Amino acid sequence: MLMLPAIAKQLKALPDSPGIYIYRGSDGKILYIGKATSLKRRVSSYFQKAHEQRIEKLVSEIASIETKDTSSALEALLLEAEYIKKYFPPYNIMEKDDKTFAYIAITDELVPRVIVTRPTQREKVKAKYLYGPYTSAATARTALKLIRKIFPFHTLSSNTKRRHPDQTTCFDATIGLCSGICGGKQTMTDYRKTLGSLRLFLQGKRARTIASLKRSMITASKAQRYERAAQLRNQLHSLEHIRDIALLTRDEFDPTPKRINSYHIPHRIEAYDISHIFGEDAVGSMVVFTNGTIDSSQYRKFRIRGLHTPDDTSRIREVLERRLKHTEWEYPELMLIDGGTAQLHTAQMVIKASGLTIPVAALAKGPDRKGNDLYSSDPMAKLIPMQILIRLRDESHRFAITYHRQLKRRRLIPSL
Repeated sequence: MLMLPAIAKQLKALPDSPGIYIYRGSDGKILYIGKATSLKRRVSSYFQKAHEQRIEKLVSEIASIETKDTSSALEALLLEAEYIKKYFPPYNIMEKDDKTFAYIAITDELVPRVIVTRPTQREKVKAKYLYGPYTSAATARTALKLIRKIFPFHTLSSNTKRRHPDQTTCFDATIGLCSGICGGKQTMTDYRKTLGSLRLFLQGKRARTIASLKRSMITASKAQRYERAAQLRNQLHSLEHIRDIALLTRDEFDPTPKRINSYHIPHRIEAYDISHIFGEDAVGSMVVFTNGTIDSSQYRKFRIRGLHTPDDTSRIREVLERRLKHTEWEYPELMLIDGGTAQLHTAQMVIKASGLTIPVAALAKGPDRKGNDLYSSDPMAKLIPMQILIRLRDESHRFAITYHRQLKRRRLIPSL
């Protein structure tokens, strides 16, 4: 792929760290803003291989690249949203309308809540502050899950009856995700200060957030409010070590953040599996891995419709053909198929016929079903830690089996 000498020079100087990247055209106007866990790997990938037509057009128009480092992938996500909101680059909003974007909102209520909303829901939600846009509601929710461990906040509307048995506070407060403001365990003054820190952080102002927390901690300590000072100290510690929580959740695969960051982990991986017994109740599954985390909100299941699908290659062909027709779903940077070379070639043919360029890998359990053999012509797949691919393959198998058993029970148990 041809590139300008200035671009080639910029690619060599890119840091291997999280942040956002900004593509500008020859007129200096911003074309696209993106985020990355590794700026060097992510930006370089645009110029190292073929892409779908829209991305190829973008690359042909890039005249210069800017980057802004962040301390974590989570902060890169928040900063990306702030920049998209400020500039609305054409390639970020192409083929989208305002209804497809998601926002993080702090509601204008007696006890403000922090929620994810869309423009079509705004008339139902009185929002005092809006942060975004995010191209995926699931991504916004993932960000909030991570942030909530630092800044516990209230989410339940006044008519929600999700209470702990003591009936004085919400269940989330008992597991540290809510401050307990609804049950009087935190003062409204302290809660609003927490929301103030949260607002700064959502704006990408990490340094100011840390400085504000330090001042509040000193003030609380001087006033002998030692419990409050301890809470602020814990928030500071989490914020200053946010890399540890931004990339690791209960669904994370590698307990060592540095090791994860040393590999190229695609932004989105989709894993597929087929489940059936002698061809009956055949189903397919799609599980999704985004930004280093299993994203169950984007899982999809397929009931095999074809009457002439005698083998798994035919079934995987049907599943992938149906999946690729859903252009409203974000396309993955890698498709992982449970199987060997036959399944790999089938997937490659389906993708080629659709006019897309999506790398594919197949993961088989080997002749003795004890090993794991990876098949792929794309070098990116071989850079991903094997334990991630195995876990994704196993998760797609679990999801397919679950759906297959549901269908089998419905068929065998007559309606009462």
